[in-house]
Amino acid sequence: GRVGGAGVRKLRRFYTSDEIAGIYGNGYDHTRWPEHVERVKRTIAIANVLIVQEQLTTAVDLSAGDGAIIRGLTGLTGTRTSDGNIEAEIRHMRDGEVDLFICTETIEHLEAPWTVLERVAEKARWLVLSCPLDEDPKIGNYEHYWSFDSVDVDDMLACAGFDSRRMYLLTDDSWTYDYQLWTARSTVCST
Repeated sequence: GRVGGAGVRKLRRFYTSDEIAGIYGNGYDHTRWPEHVERVKRTIAIANVLIVQEQLTTAVDLSAGDGAIIRGLTGLTGTRTSDGNIEAEIRHMRDGEVDLFICTETIEHLEAPWTVLERVAEKARWLVLSCPLDEDPKIGNYEHYWSFDSVDVDDMLACAGFDSRRMYLLTDDSWTYDYQLWTARSTVCST
């Protein structure tokens, strides 16, 4: 069954480029919110287990976060971050360029997250992805375009070319959201 059960929902209209610059112009610092600090800590722990189990050596995080997750990963010989446009950055990557693609708290901000996930499947062997689980529109997060339940994300990952999909529920009674964190292996990556 569905975790959350509401299915994919569009929460608001897409913003113009100028509106986006105004919304995201000040950058992101996960330490401003205790909920984000704990989510980042749990994500790092799960990603580090994946790195060891799958013998991953390179990673990229092109989300517009503060790079805390990729800095917390261990055992890697190469990492790259960006605070730019994730869609443009992915287009410039070579197929099979990295072992692990970090995509946390990102797909709910994208106009076409399914397309981004298809490109990620071509560029990286493994994915770590997170987003709010079945976000209630009443929360009113003006940055989020989409709300996904776990079946939505599982379907998007499968259609994009990922298998070995595993969801972890990150939750706490004091948090605004429950988060779904996924690990998945690309079936289309050329490495």
